[in-house]
Amino acid sequence: MTNTLLNNEARISLRINQSGASLRRDGLRIIIDDGKKSPDVLDMTNQQIANLISLLEQPQGIDEQTLVAWRDNAKIYSAIEWLSCRSSLRWELTQREQPIAQAITISKKFQLEKKIGAIDPAAHLRRADNGDMKFPVIFSCTGLSYHIFLSIEGAKLASSLLAGIVSYDNKTLNDFLLGCGAANGSLATRDWAFADRIMHDATRPQDDGRTIAIIPKTNVQQLPIPEWRRIDSTSLPNKSIARIFEKRRSVRDFSLQPPNAVTLRSLLTHALAFQKVRCLGATRWVERAFPAAGGLGELIGYLAVRTGEDLETGLYRHDPLLDQLSPIPSEANAMYRLFDGASKAMMRSNHPPPVMLILASRVDLLVQKYGTLGYRLALLNVGSAGATVELMASEIGLGSCLLGTSEVRNLTTLIDQKDISDITGGFTETPLLEMALGLQSHADMQ
Repeated sequence: MTNTLLNNEARISLRINQSGASLRRDGLRIIIDDGKKSPDVLDMTNQQIANLISLLEQPQGIDEQTLVAWRDNAKIYSAIEWLSCRSSLRWELTQREQPIAQAITISKKFQLEKKIGAIDPAAHLRRADNGDMKFPVIFSCTGLSYHIFLSIEGAKLASSLLAGIVSYDNKTLNDFLLGCGAANGSLATRDWAFADRIMHDATRPQDDGRTIAIIPKTNVQQLPIPEWRRIDSTSLPNKSIARIFEKRRSVRDFSLQPPNAVTLRSLLTHALAFQKVRCLGATRWVERAFPAAGGLGELIGYLAVRTGEDLETGLYRHDPLLDQLSPIPSEANAMYRLFDGASKAMMRSNHPPPVMLILASRVDLLVQKYGTLGYRLALLNVGSAGATVELMASEIGLGSCLLGTSEVRNLTTLIDQKDISDITGGFTETPLLEMALGLQSHADMQ
């Protein structure tokens, strides 16, 4: 704890969270007056503890150096626990007299002992739901007991911490978060959200992508190469499906004529809309054109239209239950970056596709049902959906190209907006896959 204040501008303090509440000391008694009921009177058994608690009434609060200077931290724990039973307490980390982090206690005490470990690799930032410029940091630990909110400055420092970078500038915040218990989180209880992360490397389970031992070649029995014979598609039971597979190709050059709304609607209806919603007791699942773990219907399609025959330029969200498109307010710069990134990914600079399909996932739904397996299932489900969309696009005359190199932050900027929370049901819809769409050029159709 003594290393927390290497930066002399940083200061930590403990305060009563209720506005208008006050403390005063009367000998060994601490009196809490919140103005709403008769004052609470706490009898302290130690004069020094009473003096320490009374400092809460002062504007500067209690700095961390004062706390760690006490030899008997157990007494401090007890006093703070007594207070927390009567009032909601708030730890504050301030820098240049401005709070950069606040932790509101529920039951657990701030950890005064020496901190160990590192920030939970599954921790992440979220924007506050009430419109405040605060950024809750979500982490998992046994008996989670703090709501931690960061200012914009604190969020900038936390972003580097979540990326695994501990520097002189953010060490104070690092120790503050560790003191709140944000270390060594449980994979089974973490709350997932990927919207504020660059791709998903830092939020995957730690054993995901682990190295697999390769059997030495000397121990592998060599098998003969099987004879390869091309199968005549006319001999298959369903010839139309075989022809769809045969003609499907990634298309990077699109016709100058943009697709119309009817064609795009047909694609979304056949590939992404719910076909049926089934219930068995309290269990509910949906049926779609592609297989998906759990049948939770967590995948949502977004259409970004650059040029459309009868669709205005902008962003649209597809509701798979109602099978309808709703226009979404979109940032012009983010739209430009999305299409510019797509053209570069397809090696067609300055020739972006007319339409982009973004598949976003409510990953939280999968994690609630499958735990840590939910992240892997989200990727498998979106891959299954992407393949189905491509085949349907090929069938109705649309060209398509799956993209895996566009910046997820561009997509997040478009989708993660407060003014569409009533449309998304409050869920975070995380972009996982992008697909370029357009009418095939005459040369490609031959």
